This record gives sequence, C-alpha cells and structure tokens, in this order.
Amino acid sequence: MGKLYVYMDQEYLGDFVQLESGRHSFEYADEWLEKDTGLPLSLSMPLDVKRHEGHNVSNFFNGLLPDNDAVRKRWAKQFEVSYKNPHALLAHMGKDCPGAIQIVTDHPYTEFGYEPLTEADVEERLRTLREDETAWRKPSDKGQFSLAGAQRKTALFFDGSNWSVPTGRAATTHILKPPIPGFEAQEINECFCLWLSTSLNLITTECNVMQFGEESAIVITRFDRHTDENGLLRRIHMEDLCQAFGVAPELKYQSDGGPNPEHILELLESTTNPDKDKLRFMEALFFNWLVIGTDAHAKNYSLLLGHGNEVILAPLYDISSYLPYTGDPRYENLAMKIVSKKKAGEVTGRYWKKLAIRAQMNVNNTLSSLESILNIFPNCVDEIQVKAISAGMNEKFVRRLSKQLKEWHQEASLLWKIK
Repeated sequence: MGKLYVYMDQEYLGDFVQLESGRHSFEYADEWLEKDTGLPLSLSMPLDVKRHEGHNVSNFFNGLLPDNDAVRKRWAKQFEVSYKNPHALLAHMGKDCPGAIQIVTDHPYTEFGYEPLTEADVEERLRTLREDETAWRKPSDKGQFSLAGAQRKTALFFDGSNWSVPTGRAATTHILKPPIPGFEAQEINECFCLWLSTSLNLITTECNVMQFGEESAIVITRFDRHTDENGLLRRIHMEDLCQAFGVAPELKYQSDGGPNPEHILELLESTTNPDKDKLRFMEALFFNWLVIGTDAHAKNYSLLLGHGNEVILAPLYDISSYLPYTGDPRYENLAMKIVSKKKAGEVTGRYWKKLAIRAQMNVNNTLSSLESILNIFPNCVDEIQVKAISAGMNEKFVRRLSKQLKEWHQEASLLWKIK
C-alpha cells in the first residue's frame, strides 16, 4: 500500500492511501479529529466517518489535478507513473493544491523556500506555456503545484514587487493564464467579465491583465490565500462543486451527468447562510446567461470551508463571454439548464421564476435581485469598457465585446419579460 500524508494549511489532516486492489482510501488522523475543528476534507467525506474508501475519495483527489489529459500525461511520463492515477501524480505534484491541501511523502513536513524570478523569466515561462499547453512548470523547478481545469496556466508567488516559484510549504498567491489559441484576446475577455461581475455587486476573484515583455496574461489573485494578523500567508480550504458532490471531474457538465442548478441549490441549503448563498448562485447563473458564459460548469463554482463547519459559496472565477466567437448567441448552449432550457435564447423570465420556486427561495426577492442586475447591466458594461481601455487593453476588442454584450442584453431583456 502507498501512503501519502495530507496537510491542511500546515496541519496534519490524514492519510491518502492506494490499496493493493488499486482503490483509494482517505483516513482522518486521530489528532485532527481530536482538535474538533468541524472542518472536513470534503463535504462528500464527513468527519463522523473516520475512514472513507471508493469513488468519493478518488473523485476528490482527481479534482485537485488538471482536467487536461495532455498535462497529466506529461507529468506521468516525467515521473514514470499512470496519468489516470491521482495518488501517483499527487505524490509528485501535490505540494500546492487548490484550497488548503498539501499532499506529501514526508511526515512531518517542514520544507520551505522561494526561487526568485525576473520579469524576463516570467515572460519566458508564459511564452513556453502559450506554445505548449503542458508546460505548467519547468522540469527543473523544485516547487511544483496542481490546479484543476483544462486551460493552460501556471501559479507563482508575488509579494507586490517580485515574482517567485515557491517550494515546499510556501504557497503560490497568483494564477497566470496566457491567451487560449483560437480565441481572440481571451485573457482580456475573462478579465472584462470578472470586472463586470464585480461592478454588478457579485463577489468575484480579483484579476488584471498584465504584460511581461512581449507576453500577455490574465493574472488572478487566489481567493484561497490570505495574510493573517501576523503577516503570514495562509491557505483557505475550498472544494469545487463536483468534489462536494463526490462526482468525477469528467462529469462537470450537466449534459455529461454532472450537477444541475436544482442539485446545487439543494446542496447550498447546508451552507452557513443558505439564503444568501442560494441567491448568490442564482445571480451567478443569471450573469452567465447575460454574458453567454458557456463554460460555467460545476467545477467553475466552489465552496470555502472553515473551522466550526463554516461553509460559504466562493467568489466567482473563470467567467468568459462566448459572444466574440459566435454568430448567434440565441443558439448557444449554457453549461447548465435553467429548468428545462439549455439554449440561451429559450430561457425566459418564466424559467428563472420556476427555478426559484423549485429551490424554495423567496420568489419575489429573487426575481427583484435578478431584475436589478438586468437593469444596471448596460451602464456597468460602459463603465468597464472605460476601465479596460484605460488599463491599456486592446481597444478594438474591448469596444466590440461591449457592443455585443449590450446587443444581447436587449434580447435578454425581452426574454426576461416573458413570465
């Protein structure tokens, strides 16, 4: 049997084990249970069961790894393991995972350090990554990390002035994503949409488009990191909704069998403030409809987990508009159906109302909140257009995206009135 030690923000949480049968188990450490933190590894692996085995375990740990098989195969080749085995991959790549999780082979775990980078170093890494989607890290780097998702990316530490590759216990603070080939100005698109959601009073991760020499990237401040009162960088535990449901990451889309809005709204009944989180999720669904965010699957929503069984919906992230790349948004499929409607042009106010009723929400308050977003949307688009151009983003693309958002908003406003 192979055993890996799982830490949560520097505290020993338990053991991730590959059994002789090939199945995986996770067992909470006695000292973790004795702390009585009320903080589980996952909602799918509650603390009242000390040892978990089977699909929930494999699915959770698989959810810490990239969705891109090409990246996993590169890692597998480098370490001579199977790309399908999360235990084998995380033994090498698990020192800095989403949330507060670190997975290591040594116990206790004390390694800590930073490898400084110049701006030219970051530029080189981004150029390599843009040209090779699997080049998340240099093979010579001591500091490795893992993130979910299919998009090419890297994670680094930034102290406000200088960039570094963290090693060991040291955490990354920012995620850098170069443009996706074939999707014009995709990094600007994502940043614009995240700024727009913030302007609409949705809780969203912070980001900027930054230039490193000739290379551009969206730079995202990790919301699963924070600096404590002593000035120490700490990790915040999180899991995406596939992990919370115990669902395999390859089932992230509803059309593939993943969670639908009704399932998610029911799960949010168990958060610390369910009314607030259910409304926030409805607003996020509505926003993705307004921007034609076709990739808003279950892994692009997460929960933050804290001590005392505190659970809240995480800030929004990974939102881009498909409007610049489509001929007619009415026929674009949303990642999640609104009741029974998947195509954007089939979703009317009637279905938002039905969804609120099914979720046992205050219907009037919910519809009022969504209508408020709809009403201020055009002005917010104008505001972000000015901000983006002032920040030096491609003016032609920004103006075209703004125009497309406002044109679709006019259609969406007519659909909204059908109740």
